Amino acid sequence: MATDMHREAFVQVLVHLREPVLLVDRDGIIVAGNVAAATALDTSVAALAGARLASFSVEPDELRGHLRLAVQGESAFPLCARDGRRYSCDASLLAPELFIVRLSGGPEASKRARAFFEMFPRLAGVGGAPGPGRTVDEVARTLLSFAMTTMGAKAGGVFLLEEHVDRLELVSSIGYQPESVEQYRSVSMQAPIPIVDAVRAGSAVYLGSVDEYQARYAKLLGAHPGLVKTAIACVPLLVDGRCIGGLALGFRMPWDFSDVDRAFFHDFAAQCAPALVRARRKDGDDSLFPDHAASRFERLHAFTGALAQAFTPAEVAEAALDASMAATGAKAGGLWSMGPDGKTVTLVRSVGRMGPRPEHHNALSLDHEPRFPMLDAIQSGVAVWIESYADLEARYPDIAVPFAIGTSFSVACVPLFAQGRCIGGLSHAFERPHRFVEHERAFFQVLTWYAAQAIERSRLYAAEKVAREQAEASQRRTAFLAASDSLLSSLDYQETLAAIARIAVPQIADWCIVEIVDDRERGLPAIAAHVNPLKVPFVLALSRKFRARGEARHGIPAVLESGKSRLYSTFTVEQIRNGVADRELAELFVQSGVVSSMIVPVSARGCTLGAILLNSATPGRHFDEQDLAMAEELGRRVGLAIENARLYRDVREADRLKDEFLAMLSHELRNPLVPIVAAVDLMKLADENMFVQERDLIRRNVKHLVQLVDDLLDVSRITRGKVQLRKEPTEVSTLVSAALELVNPMILERVQRLALAVPERGVAVLADRIRIAQAIANLLTNASKYTDRGGTLVVTARVEGSEAMISVLDSGIGIAPEVLPRIFDLFAQAPGANERAQGGLGIGLTVVKRLVELHGGKVIARSPGLGFGSEFVIRLPLAVEAVLPPPSPAVARANGAHGRRALVVEDNLDAAGVIGELMNAVGFTTRIAHDGMTALAAAVEFKPDLALLDLGLPNMDGYELARQLRALYGTLRIVAVTGYAADTDRTRSREAGFDEHIVKPVDLEALRKIVDNMPS
Repeated sequence: MATDMHREAFVQVLVHLREPVLLVDRDGIIVAGNVAAATALDTSVAALAGARLASFSVEPDELRGHLRLAVQGESAFPLCARDGRRYSCDASLLAPELFIVRLSGGPEASKRARAFFEMFPRLAGVGGAPGPGRTVDEVARTLLSFAMTTMGAKAGGVFLLEEHVDRLELVSSIGYQPESVEQYRSVSMQAPIPIVDAVRAGSAVYLGSVDEYQARYAKLLGAHPGLVKTAIACVPLLVDGRCIGGLALGFRMPWDFSDVDRAFFHDFAAQCAPALVRARRKDGDDSLFPDHAASRFERLHAFTGALAQAFTPAEVAEAALDASMAATGAKAGGLWSMGPDGKTVTLVRSVGRMGPRPEHHNALSLDHEPRFPMLDAIQSGVAVWIESYADLEARYPDIAVPFAIGTSFSVACVPLFAQGRCIGGLSHAFERPHRFVEHERAFFQVLTWYAAQAIERSRLYAAEKVAREQAEASQRRTAFLAASDSLLSSLDYQETLAAIARIAVPQIADWCIVEIVDDRERGLPAIAAHVNPLKVPFVLALSRKFRARGEARHGIPAVLESGKSRLYSTFTVEQIRNGVADRELAELFVQSGVVSSMIVPVSARGCTLGAILLNSATPGRHFDEQDLAMAEELGRRVGLAIENARLYRDVREADRLKDEFLAMLSHELRNPLVPIVAAVDLMKLADENMFVQERDLIRRNVKHLVQLVDDLLDVSRITRGKVQLRKEPTEVSTLVSAALELVNPMILERVQRLALAVPERGVAVLADRIRIAQAIANLLTNASKYTDRGGTLVVTARVEGSEAMISVLDSGIGIAPEVLPRIFDLFAQAPGANERAQGGLGIGLTVVKRLVELHGGKVIARSPGLGFGSEFVIRLPLAVEAVLPPPSPAVARANGAHGRRALVVEDNLDAAGVIGELMNAVGFTTRIAHDGMTALAAAVEFKPDLALLDLGLPNMDGYELARQLRALYGTLRIVAVTGYAADTDRTRSREAGFDEHIVKPVDLEALRKIVDNMPS
């Protein structure tokens, strides 16, 4: 009976076929059917299994007769689908109790034949395949049955040449009439029949129809019509180029044998011939493989079983070489691996005294000289067979002498292929010369194919294992680093380091030390954490002693010097005592209980800033490369956090120093202007008609110098976002008028024409009047400055959409195209413009841009080029609120200051004198002091109504003096007259008790406003 193993094998083959096919037992029960058969019969694959074939038969009563005929070789009958469709079917005996039923049989199904042939190793491995130990008749019948099944033949025969007799022997046949079988049981090699011609010529004979048969073998057709089946294929059986017999197949229908069909017949015959030769061997035959009783498939099974137990590349290399040597009887061997670059090979494993030596074959180039067989096999992808020492000497003379241990040997070198590429090679050496026959070479090829797949599988396994371990390590690192990220965002890096140490212990270590180079140089201690907080002083002391005793080649000092991590996966007491020269220090280290340690640099931007020491004192917890990678990442992040904190600190310090410098610059530049302005005012009071032009010249240049100082302070405040805007709905005409008040003297002096096209009302923006007027004034100043005397300036304003457009156009020198993109950059100056000669610092346009942007607008510059003038356009959002009328000017009180006393406190003697004279001019009795202590004493005696205080005074600054004066006289009006003009200075003066804050230089009009603001 057919075994379950047979059935399972046939079912596995069946499912791969596209042609409708059924497997049926002798009782007419369907064992299995494929998808094509289920579709043809209008049912499902599941419904077919177990159904009776008679349920689909047109002639149910005759079905058993058809199956009995199939046992003899042929049977044809109709089947009917559920939906009424009919099929002409044929049945063939596939196994003793199993039929194959084809719903549309015939030789046209060459794809089906190819599918069967590809499944042949699986079918053969189950038990129906040829092999040593089986009779010739058994082998021949198995092969013939398989060929007929795969190709749909109706008859067939296997012929073998008789030993020492010029005749063909029919060793097995299926489907022929008994009289025909007897007629051709033994055929002369001179007989004019197709199989003899194929064997004699060593090439196949294909007859696709009766007509072709009639044309070549008319006599045979007439004498034996039952022998012809319409189409015939006769293929020789060749072993090592020698013909040992032939395979004949007959078909019911005509067949135009295609190239694919002929290739299949050729390949199938090549597989059959060695099996038949092996079956005919006598006990004395010269076989390479020592175990005559065991089949090739049994040895292959043992080989693949060994490979199945190996997983890692090292295990597979050992199993592949050792098991293949056992399967072939080799005395030595080597396994070679192709390098990742595909240009080098390395001997991975070697066994036996005749085998290659690893020390001589490590990372050899494929172009290596001298050549040797395995290298050629790997490079060409074709096996190299060395059958004797003479063969080696003839083909590889350069290595013949050193290679040969003796002259009696043979070598097989076969490349390993996986996924279409060569990945290495497998070599086997034998202690005697041997001619490798076809089936032996095929067996080597099969072994190397399985070995290559196992090697590739092990590489994938290793890669997957590495990837899994990396993923797990990454998860651990991510969890720890995620916990540290929130801490690293702090700009107080001392607190950051302490927090990192705290979360590192006990999460990844039992104790930890963080040391930063700059902190140590500044005398700050290292930061430490321990699972037992009481031991923190101990580990810090141990670290200090470690450094003091000169153990710089170990620990933190070594990492600080090299910038490279140190990993000590395992510490033993012996290692510590042998590695630390200082005995006392070694014993302290042993007492710490450390079993594993790693030290990583704290680095940023290529510089080593410090180091982190992580120690494990828990037996069994040892750091590995993954832990080191996590710690190194932590070191990098801590380094960036420290660097960011330092940069922040440095920026803050630089910002503070800049602010102090600008404030001091403002103060020192304004102080000399006070006596100048005051002197001009006194000259005017003395005689209003004297030195009018000179006074105007002085006043304009003083204002220009003040503007330069203000610009410096403005750009500093704007870039730091410290400008406070007081926005209110304002007509653009008001802003332009305010700007022209500042610039008109300059325009008049340069005799330039000014054209205005600004609506008085209807174009309003939400703006800080002073700041936008300043921006427009800066544009007008630049326009006038870079326009020749007698040139033209045009100011226009209009509404475009939801924006107000303010344009300042000039006929000046213009702007080069390459300068336009950076015209608003700080300190930007056009080549050749010589702006400093024009009286600027190159910051006015920067101030304009920043002020406009603070109002939600933008400013653009346009120019056709040098010599064609320029245009600057400010775009501001329109105001949605109503414009308020400007405040009414205050009415000055005439002679309101008579009889009042003013205390002037100024350390600049010239400035103090002229301010005193100006105060006298407006009706005050004035007392002058030059420092805080003197001023405080004078106030007690003088009892002033008004105090004008400089802020930068010796021995007591203006802030403290104001506080003291406020404590003495609560109603005293105190005014700061200073060169410090920053918003922070104004805030500080207000907090100190000042009523007003006036920026130097102060003139007569400013003093009069102070007097007007005093209560009656």
